[in-house]
Amino acid sequence: MIQRHDLMRIYWIGIILLVFSSCSHQPKLESRDNAVSKLAFDEQTFIRPGNAYYYYMEAQLMKQQKKMDSYIAYLEKAIQIDKSIFLQKELANAYIKVKDYRKSLQILEIVTLNEPKNFDTWLLMGGIHQALNQMDQAIASYETALTLEPDKENIYLLIAELYLKEDQLEQAKGIYHRLIQLNPKSHIAYYYLGRIDKKHENFDEAIKNYKRVIELAPATFQAQFELAEIYQKKNMHAKVVEIYKKILKNDPDNIQAIVELGSWYYLKKHPKQARKTFLMLVDKLDQFPLIIKKIASHFYEKKQNDIAIFVFEILQNKLAKASGINYYLGIHYEENKQDAKALDSYKRVEEHSEFYENAILRIAYLYQKNGQFQEAAALIEDLLLVSPEDAELYLFLGSIYEEAKAYDKAEKTFQDGLLVDTTNYRILFRLGVVYDKWGKKEASIEQMKRVIELHPENANALNYLGYTYADTGVRLDEAEELIRKALKQKPNDGYIMDSLGWVYYKRGLYDEAANFLKKAISMVPDDPIILEHVGDVHVKLNQLQLAMTYYQKALEHQKETKSRQVIEKKIQEIISGKPSTNEQDIQINGINAHSN
Repeated sequence: MIQRHDLMRIYWIGIILLVFSSCSHQPKLESRDNAVSKLAFDEQTFIRPGNAYYYYMEAQLMKQQKKMDSYIAYLEKAIQIDKSIFLQKELANAYIKVKDYRKSLQILEIVTLNEPKNFDTWLLMGGIHQALNQMDQAIASYETALTLEPDKENIYLLIAELYLKEDQLEQAKGIYHRLIQLNPKSHIAYYYLGRIDKKHENFDEAIKNYKRVIELAPATFQAQFELAEIYQKKNMHAKVVEIYKKILKNDPDNIQAIVELGSWYYLKKHPKQARKTFLMLVDKLDQFPLIIKKIASHFYEKKQNDIAIFVFEILQNKLAKASGINYYLGIHYEENKQDAKALDSYKRVEEHSEFYENAILRIAYLYQKNGQFQEAAALIEDLLLVSPEDAELYLFLGSIYEEAKAYDKAEKTFQDGLLVDTTNYRILFRLGVVYDKWGKKEASIEQMKRVIELHPENANALNYLGYTYADTGVRLDEAEELIRKALKQKPNDGYIMDSLGWVYYKRGLYDEAANFLKKAISMVPDDPIILEHVGDVHVKLNQLQLAMTYYQKALEHQKETKSRQVIEKKIQEIISGKPSTNEQDIQINGINAHSN
């Protein structure tokens, strides 16, 4: 199977060989007059301080002791006396080892002036340019290396890989064609030509190239999978089946081929063939749970939950006590919004299984989602008896109590979690939210400040604290500074944009507020708080019909009873011709609107 990391491995092997080949020779300290080189082998002189060979040997000693700064310093002293190519290459490699690529590059550029036809130097320079993300210079260096040794196939692959990374597909194609001229049997070149043609939906050419790969390297399954994918797009049923069956003939344990063939049968409404194909997986479960994870991941990434459920239900019927099957079946039921079936599958996971704790967490989440807070909390409390040092469990349990509005229990749970992990900023954040919901505004502010001390770039805490200040109408300049910092971290976050709009609203700058709030709505169109804020600003601008529209939209999406009552009151005031301009009436029950 050909993958991109194979190419990178070729490159790094080349670099490593170069570095170590440079270090493996005995030093021949060549200067223009060769004086130092002659002295280097004179036992009476080479050990004296001030001699180039002396500094070189000291450098080697420092290198063995892994004192890289001293290693480099001694090499630099040696070069001051003897500017030989050997020493300069040694120093360049030393800078590579400490990841000072720019200094290494400067030295190698000087080396190429004196030794312009050294293949290894140009190859190394290409690698350094690549590490510095200087792709044009990297390509130029590799091309120069190719002019010196045009039969090095791996260099063509390196150059083409760089073009692919830069999405310069035509240039990459040109390099692969050059490689094919050099070696007509380069299956790697044909493979990547096939991928480029496939990306351009030039399917006929892609098919030709993939067929050539298969002809040259029959065991290259990746080309066969990609060819099958093209046949699927062209709806060539027989060809698709033929390829997967051919793979399975050569490799009966190829899980990907089984899954792809079964999925194709399922999609083409051939359930009997699909079932028969997927049953082949039962015999492969000696590799369980690796296979199960691989299959689940495959369908999850492709968002093919229906097929995943079909497969895992087949396997569940054959292996009712296989916990991994039950667990992943539950995951896909959840993805398909079949919570009752998901719950049943999770409950089948056995206690001794590696999937058990995750299954319990999923059950607790479903209970929480369904408002069964007591049942959810009991499950997490049981897990904590087994894993009392797991801070994440305290975070989950506290969030359950928070949603149940059992703020005293939430507070204690989060505080217990902080005894386990004193710097867990996620727990600190949720504790701050609990204090806010509990009406303990000052305590909430202190918690958010602690989060920001520990995690200065935490956008959620920055926004929360900024919005809190704005909502209470205090420290508006600081509020704006905090919110803009948050927005820098998450520029497309509608909730943060809403907070910024609310700062301007509190300043009485309603036109500016409206602009930011409208941006927020474009990012989060169905959030009831943001919709209500837009309605509030339109009231201030005396645009009552628009305000009514946004209030009605907010009411459609608002589930909280108290918040609905506030919105309904605002609507009634507009209808009665007496819209409220009282700031206390406009606030959202004193609770931060951005607590999630």
